[in-house]
Parts: sequence; structure tokens; C-alpha cells
Amino acid sequence: CKKVMLVSRHVGNALEVVVEDKNGYIFSYEKPEEAVGYIEALLMKPQEWYETAEKISASIAQEKFDVIENTDRILEDMWRLNKNE
Repeated sequence: CKKVMLVSRHVGNALEVVVEDKNGYIFSYEKPEEAVGYIEALLMKPQEWYETAEKISASIAQEKFDVIENTDRILEDMWRLNKNE
């Protein structure tokens, strides 16, 4: 997912998908002024920042949520564990 992220810290995987100020921000819904501040900051970012942020988001999504890569990683781990028994 090539998106800039603005995510509540009360979302289950916010820390997994956001690298603070690199591809977005994490805010508390209990502090709406915090979200407003981040929206204002995002509006001031140059186009190059957005292009880099989108690449970072895509890389995180590929690494953490790609079914084929994760399945391969799990199978390799299972194979190693089975081999060591």
C-alpha cells in the first residue's frame, strides 16, 4: 500500500505500519489537537517527502503483510526447527 499514514495509536498495528515522520504519524484519538498538528505538518511537506513516504509504506507492507513472503519465511523456520529436532 503506497500511502502516507496518519494512524491512531489505538489501532492494533499502528506501530507496525508507521515510521514516525518517515511515512506518516501516529496520534492519540484522546488528543485531537495532535491529529490536527500532524495534518498541518503533512500539508507543509514537499512532494519529494510524499514520494519517499509512499516507497517506505510499500516496503513495510511488502515485508510485513505479503502472504507469499510470510508463508515462505514460516516454512523455512519450520524446516529449520524440524531439522534441529
